[in-house]
Amino acid sequence: MIHPAEFPKPRWRLQLVTNCFSVALLAMPLSAQRSVNLTGKPLAALSEGLTKISGVRELSGNRALVTDRDENALRLADFAANDLRSIGTKGDGPNEYRLATELYPMPASGSVMTGMGRVYQFSADAKITAVFPEPGNETGLLARQTILGADQAGRLYFLRRQRYDDDSAAVIRWQPHSSRVDTVAIVAAPRPQTGTIDGSGHLRLSPDSPKALEAGDVWVVLPDGRVAGVRGNPYRIDFADHRQITRGPLAGFTPRSVTAADRAAFNAQRAKERMAGASGGPNAPAGGVRHPPPLEDADFAKVMPPFVGGASIRVTPEGEIWVLRARAVTDSIPTYDIFDPTGKLIGKATLKPHSTVVSFGNGTVYIAREDPADDLRYLEKYAR
Repeated sequence: MIHPAEFPKPRWRLQLVTNCFSVALLAMPLSAQRSVNLTGKPLAALSEGLTKISGVRELSGNRALVTDRDENALRLADFAANDLRSIGTKGDGPNEYRLATELYPMPASGSVMTGMGRVYQFSADAKITAVFPEPGNETGLLARQTILGADQAGRLYFLRRQRYDDDSAAVIRWQPHSSRVDTVAIVAAPRPQTGTIDGSGHLRLSPDSPKALEAGDVWVVLPDGRVAGVRGNPYRIDFADHRQITRGPLAGFTPRSVTAADRAAFNAQRAKERMAGASGGPNAPAGGVRHPPPLEDADFAKVMPPFVGGASIRVTPEGEIWVLRARAVTDSIPTYDIFDPTGKLIGKATLKPHSTVVSFGNGTVYIAREDPADDLRYLEKYAR
């Protein structure tokens, strides 16, 4: 098993430690860093809103393939015509799908999507051309593996535990048109969050469960097939190759305490999100619940991490890694740290309020902007 504490420590001329987080001098002067302003008028936008934009894959002709997981809908966006129409149907037949999830790029402008044990391959004109069983489907491992992404050769990568509570996981690489599965890395696995619901309806986490807003690691795949880990404590990007971890340079981060407002906002967001089922852990309540119960103050981390959750991390076709920074409830401006393919912090992107990056294209970035008036997400396309 590999644990974070076993990774070799990098050498730095200056390193300060505060509240268990590292604060390092940036290797590049702030004045030399790239600044991406995504607060102006977009190149294109859709006037029709979606419940949740799960994935976007840029197509030719100013179009994009779009998924909405909450609505379980697969749609084709035509920005020139300001049109958003459904494609395919739900089911197991030709040009049908079970679950609309995140999209990943494939060669020849194709796309791929996984959902409920199946892998769907799309052509450049947004048609389902092939359906494969997800690796592990035949051995019952699906409940313990998560897709990480795809590389430019069309291979898919998954994070797989052998058991639910394993503290390490294998990064496996799979080619949809082949039955071959390779293990490319062994990494420390995020601990599953488990708990029980008390008589007042509050969720009490288990003693060994990670706290809410606790700094964690998110593993992603770069286009060249390298596996990168965005680390929360200390804040940096590492690279995994089999059992070797190569550490990237530390990124500047000033920690702050988690406040009552942070905890309230976290619980409010949980209350908004539907819980498909509560079968994720051994202590989950039977039968499932519609909304996750609120967490007690004691179940939150003491210090706010640099980023929160895997959805905060996006990878460009060039291999840059964009990280949505955690911010105070009173700060309405989303910002992303931009790291180059070596893990070096090289710039920052600034978005409009209520906006998040959902995908990248050829020199473009796709942003989901939430309208608080109707709670819908509107897809916008910008140059980057």
